[in-house]
Amino acid sequence: EGIETAAILRMAHMSTGIAAIMVDERGENQIAVASGANMSLDAQRVDRAFVGRTFPRDGVCVLSFEVPDAPLVRAARLA
Repeated sequence: EGIETAAILRMAHMSTGIAAIMVDERGENQIAVASGANMSLDAQRVDRAFVGRTFPRDGVCVLSFEVPDAPLVRAARLA
């Protein structure tokens, strides 16, 4: 699909983050989250992921709100 994956970091000592979403009969949801490795992402890791990379002007940077705010803000600024 042409999705860049070179900066993906595997953290063998940490579990993957997951979430379970349950919806009741009124359509209200409850979300249970186990953040796992997601919470270890920081702005410095984002900086390292962007080093030496160039991106097309019409490219897309996809961000997920399942990590702390600081790395999201840093990635958005760098993108």
